[in-house]
Amino acid sequence: MTGISQNLTYQMRNDIIGKINKLPMRYFDQKTNGEVLSIITNDIDTLSFNLSQSITQIITSVCTIIGILIMMFSISWQMTLISLIILPVAGILVKNIVRKITKIFPKTTSLFGSSKSGK
Repeated sequence: MTGISQNLTYQMRNDIIGKINKLPMRYFDQKTNGEVLSIITNDIDTLSFNLSQSITQIITSVCTIIGILIMMFSISWQMTLISLIILPVAGILVKNIVRKITKIFPKTTSLFGSSKSGK
């Protein structure tokens, strides 16, 4: 996990160096060297940290789902198939309900005094 994250971070740093070398001189006249370097360093470090955590979490989640499915099939394949059919149907229902609620929500916020009204 760490190797993948470090390789991607290395590639991003190289891409940024290429971009900096193409910037016009007036950009550096407007900003201090410390400001430019600080922005680049902080952004790359933040991306690197989040990337390493995300990759680990994605792999862990996929392994967990596979393990759960194996256990479900070992207990009862019929119930597993039923639950796998019900999940997409429930997702579609929730999506439709959320779509209707988001259309109604702006109307209800005015009843409770939203921050846009200035109250």
